[in-house]
Amino acid sequence: MSGSATMLDKNDVHSEATALSIFGRISLNPRTHLSTDFLNQFNEIAMILEMLTDWPEGLDDLKTWQPCGYEEHFLKSGFHDADAVIAAYQNTACRIRNRFDAQIRELDGMIKIGLKSLLKASEQGINRSVCEAGRALAIEVQDAIMRLSRIINTSTSGADQKQIDDMIADLF
Repeated sequence: MSGSATMLDKNDVHSEATALSIFGRISLNPRTHLSTDFLNQFNEIAMILEMLTDWPEGLDDLKTWQPCGYEEHFLKSGFHDADAVIAAYQNTACRIRNRFDAQIRELDGMIKIGLKSLLKASEQGINRSVCEAGRALAIEVQDAIMRLSRIINTSTSGADQKQIDDMIADLF
């Protein structure tokens, strides 16, 4: 790719997204232009929360957690094709991107509140109730990840805008 990916027009971004997806360099849906790689940060949180019983030190890793948006995630990751992934995201259909971004904000808020509560409860040590609360939060995080994954993997081929809107509305 030559030049800045953010300077690509919509057709170029679609072609770039399709090429990146086809060549397996990233998990990018060529129709929504969104990448499932973004969800890895949330999968990591869920995994740590599930492991608190066996790995209580994992809670220390979560003390410094901060929300990281889609573009920021790829910029910070050192990901080779970050510019192309970000350009594709910027060209995602507004209705899909707005739903996606709203779900990310909701998940970020859920994690922040859940971790704050969990950290406060763990001040007296990590006990059974803290581990159970961690597992419960992990389940909520996993449910939110599934909703985000459905948005990312929404297929728009052969569907009109009304069908797309109905499909996305059914997710919530």
